[in-house]
Amino acid sequence: MVLDNLFRLLRLEANVLDRWPVASTAWNIERLIAPERLAQLNACIPAAGAEGLRQALYTTARLGREVCEAIAAREGWTWPEALGERVVRITEPSASEE
Repeated sequence: MVLDNLFRLLRLEANVLDRWPVASTAWNIERLIAPERLAQLNACIPAAGAEGLRQALYTTARLGREVCEAIAAREGWTWPEALGERVVRITEPSASEE
């Protein structure tokens, strides 16, 4: 669910909306987004174990925030920066241990 939403954001950022209504938003994503974004997306794949999952969730939240900021800037929309920061803080691995 989390990665599907991230794929949708990445497609929106890349102005690639052709597969928006279909089930697999991941299809062909590696060819549709910028190489820098693909590298960031690859970092969102969790390693084995709970720590790997925690780190991947945090990395996904950071990338999602960054993509939302880029889309908002491009479209001239107001981005609720505090909300993005809060989600990143909540998912930060050290924060989840407290």
